[in-house]
Amino acid sequence: MATNQDLINKYFEAFSKHDIENIKKVMSENVTWYFMGNHPLAGVKKGLKEVIDFFDKMSAIIGTSNPTIEKLIVSEN
Repeated sequence: MATNQDLINKYFEAFSKHDIENIKKVMSENVTWYFMGNHPLAGVKKGLKEVIDFFDKMSAIIGTSNPTIEKLIVSEN
């Protein structure tokens, strides 16, 4: 049985290729994703399209800012 962390890892693997069919295998169309913080990108993302759009924006920021990421996901419920 896959753990929640396994599913998250599979999501990011599929997302890195923008492989929508494999994303749909691990994420519901009506997903709710919470991104913590007090900034314009923080908040609740509802639905597969909003989640993918959110990570597209994050990828663009990360790609130009070169941050050091120790752990991207802090909880998986």
